[in-house]
Amino acid sequence: MSLSTSKRLRWLGLGAILLAGFGFGIGAVDDIPVEQLIQHYSYPDSRFVTIEGLSVHYRESNPQGAETVLLLHGAGASLHTWAVWQRELAKHYRVIALDLPAFGLTGPFPDNDYGHERMMAFLDAFHGRLGLKQTHLVGNSLGGLYAWQYARHAPERVAKLVLLSPGGLDYDVPEAKAFDLGLKLAKWPVSSVFSWYITPKSLVEQSLEHVYARPAKLTQANKDRYYDLMLREGNRRAFTAIMKTYDEVIPQAAASLQRIQQPTLLMWGDQDTHRNLAVAQAFSALMPNDELRVYAPAGHVIMEEIPEQTVADALAFLARR
Repeated sequence: MSLSTSKRLRWLGLGAILLAGFGFGIGAVDDIPVEQLIQHYSYPDSRFVTIEGLSVHYRESNPQGAETVLLLHGAGASLHTWAVWQRELAKHYRVIALDLPAFGLTGPFPDNDYGHERMMAFLDAFHGRLGLKQTHLVGNSLGGLYAWQYARHAPERVAKLVLLSPGGLDYDVPEAKAFDLGLKLAKWPVSSVFSWYITPKSLVEQSLEHVYARPAKLTQANKDRYYDLMLREGNRRAFTAIMKTYDEVIPQAAASLQRIQQPTLLMWGDQDTHRNLAVAQAFSALMPNDELRVYAPAGHVIMEEIPEQTVADALAFLARR
């Protein structure tokens, strides 16, 4: 098949998807004002700190804890994904979870720049504003990518890493076959613009079910929260910007991972169709000081799907000297 034919088929397929969407009555969906979302989705212990013009939403539990654990969520998620982990970790540690720029109640950077250097500078600033000298850094998916990148960027600030299906090696592993329609539409040029205005709730729910091994465990409240926070003013446009800059780390990922010296716990669901076990093995083969744990049956967001089991293992790892 020629390249031009392949491109034509891609655009025809995309056009068919969009036309089908309109045919099913999918119309533009308005953004939701952040003030309205704060009323519904903030916690009693929610806090906000201004960094680079953003009012960054975070939660802090057990501020008197001797050591600090910092939790970074994945793409399309929010700090709510760590609810059980934060509760359990706070019995032993100072625990901070935040809504990363472009997600949750925090919202987008004014210039929509989410490149590697910008995100490392943001994490530097967040550490500085909260007085964090060293943390145990935990991240899922995109947050896992930021976590191991930060361990390379500022190794003196990261004591241990806990990475749950982190990003960075996806396309370096031939066996990593995954197709998530929502993510693909966010990266394709024309459909990404449409996604700023047209966001079918059914498509968001399909993407969520795709990252669970047992979709029945997804509650309607969970689905509603993901969808509502995606509609936070500016978040949809920011999501497409992040997806377009994601690939920039891949050429240097393997070399960077080989230089990470912090003790690292890799946690993976055996039925993770978004980032499968071939990626897990690739991470483990590259990192010099890691251990890999695989959970069954479980998908891509194991801190939500099997929170008690995974946080217990994380606690044991963090306590080990």
